[in-house]
Amino acid sequence: MFRFAGDEFIVLKLTSDPDGLRGYMDEVNTRLQAYNQADRPYPIALSYGMGFFDSGSIDTFMKNLDEKMYAMKTRHHQEDDSNLE
Repeated sequence: MFRFAGDEFIVLKLTSDPDGLRGYMDEVNTRLQAYNQADRPYPIALSYGMGFFDSGSIDTFMKNLDEKMYAMKTRHHQEDDSNLE
């Protein structure tokens, strides 16, 4: 894992198994939910994009991940807004 920009980080996971990658992120989300259920002054939320790099431009790959991350972030904000109504 390394910092990419601002509050963006990149986690590289060596796998070619989509189910393994989803399982990894499910575990991260499960642990995050457990953390947030404790008496914390501020909850932590994640938005991410995941994918497999097999060929092509690294710039295109990173752009695709960034778009996925921002789409997730938009969904989270829409969910938060709907909970306020």
